[in-house]
Amino acid sequence: KDLSPRECEHWAANAPPSSVKTTRVLLNAMVRAHVLPFSPLDGFKSKKQPGRKFWPVMSGEDVTEVVDLAASSTAWTTKYKPLIAGIISLGAYLGIRESEIFALTTEDIDWDARTVRVERQIPRYRADAEDEEDGVSLKSDFERVIALTDQALQSLRDFRTSDETGFLYPQPDGLPFNLGSFYHHFGKIQSACHIPRLQFHEFRHHLTTWMLLQKIPIWAIDCQLGHETGKEALFKLVNLGIVEAAGVDRMTPLARLYSHPDQIAVSVIQERLAGPTID
Repeated sequence: KDLSPRECEHWAANAPPSSVKTTRVLLNAMVRAHVLPFSPLDGFKSKKQPGRKFWPVMSGEDVTEVVDLAASSTAWTTKYKPLIAGIISLGAYLGIRESEIFALTTEDIDWDARTVRVERQIPRYRADAEDEEDGVSLKSDFERVIALTDQALQSLRDFRTSDETGFLYPQPDGLPFNLGSFYHHFGKIQSACHIPRLQFHEFRHHLTTWMLLQKIPIWAIDCQLGHETGKEALFKLVNLGIVEAAGVDRMTPLARLYSHPDQIAVSVIQERLAGPTID
């Protein structure tokens, strides 16, 4: 109340985007509660942030650095270190979404078959949970079985928090992470690592590119990632030059030909990764 709209806009122009977004939410809530007559940031337009669309895909060394940073960071207590490191590792080595990682349970891991069942997601807000279970989870739109890569297998061993059944990487209170609680910690990783404006989605880019280098067909990678379509969705993730350099055929997604393409994709991926791999 003590700041003029111009002063508020000056602050917003120099503040981190995340702080501006949070402030907007709070100001709008105050307007709805009739505490303020209007939001001083209503007309403010944030400066567009440069994206990372054309930046190089994260290398294996980049991923290792970020995981090691999470596992050794002094920014949070010891009990959080294997949780954050484990979630980041699975993003890079399985290629699944953070909301899907939050919902994974120990029962979803088939150690013998070396597969992971992805069938739930954690919504951004509790009210978004349509098929409620544990009060916070809902059925995934991309339900599938995926291959458990060697790197992901090692990650599960390195950052295993408990042998008990339940969520694979729960918060200390037993409930799963959601985007808000996870990014509270991930924001500290973003600030500390050498990769500017690091986004969690880039771990999916890493897995995609790595699998292309192993000559895994595009449709199989598509099934691993949980895309609804094949090459069209994949080409949004990686540079076309990388696809051509990897010598991968632009094949039609098997989702149009088989009722369970994910299971076939797992077999193809496991067969391709059984031999020597390219770093």
